[in-house]
Amino acid sequence: MRDPLERLDSAGFIETGVDARQVQACFQPILDAIGDSVDDDVAVYVYGSVATGRARVGHSDVDVVALGMDPTHARLLGRELSSEYAAVTREVAIGAWSPDDLTDGDAGYGNRIFLKHYCAWLSGPDPAASLPRFRGDARAARGFNGDFAAVVTRWSAAVGSLSDDRPDEIAALARRIGRKSLFAVAGMVSVHDAIWTTDRATGAARWAELHPELADDLALLLAWGDGVVRADHHAVARLMRSTVPELISQFASHIGAWGEAS
Repeated sequence: MRDPLERLDSAGFIETGVDARQVQACFQPILDAIGDSVDDDVAVYVYGSVATGRARVGHSDVDVVALGMDPTHARLLGRELSSEYAAVTREVAIGAWSPDDLTDGDAGYGNRIFLKHYCAWLSGPDPAASLPRFRGDARAARGFNGDFAAVVTRWSAAVGSLSDDRPDEIAALARRIGRKSLFAVAGMVSVHDAIWTTDRATGAARWAELHPELADDLALLLAWGDGVVRADHHAVARLMRSTVPELISQFASHIGAWGEAS
């Protein structure tokens, strides 16, 4: 769900509509249950549409970052709460982070931006409070998606092992491909237009204006990411041979991969 308050301020710093006070009451018991299940030294944050107050009951995910939480505990708790609150949310997803996720380098830089501007603090210590504000620029876009090519390389191997008699696996992979590809496209749009957006629909629409030859496939990636269109194996294989590599090449030219100079 698009955050209408996501933008750059007059000095070029990222602004969003994330605020813990925007959490709708129906989602609060889920967040309280997560907070009650962790030690006091675990920093718990909510992000996504729940953090901007734009979540849809029964359709939106409850997305949480827990800095210092055991990953196994996070997975098990997420499954338990997803089942218990199935009428409220599609899924409770808890990302277990460690302090290493906030270290130097492009990946850590992207994570620090995410924690500062896209996560609303709920409980425990709050390391985001001591972070500076971040500019929405090519370095930020690289921090978020500089792993684009590496991730797609891993998915390419998975595509070769799928067939149309495994539709659920195809749909899940297509959703990941669509979301990651258009997240990267949103970064390219942000740099090209000197704006800031992480919205996939906004990115797809604007990039289609700039590259009309990709318009149909960008719309298909968006539909896969949103779960609107059920993907088939041949369509996924085609885009992974053509449009997705082209987007990777464009991203490399406009922004660059992790570890590359600006």
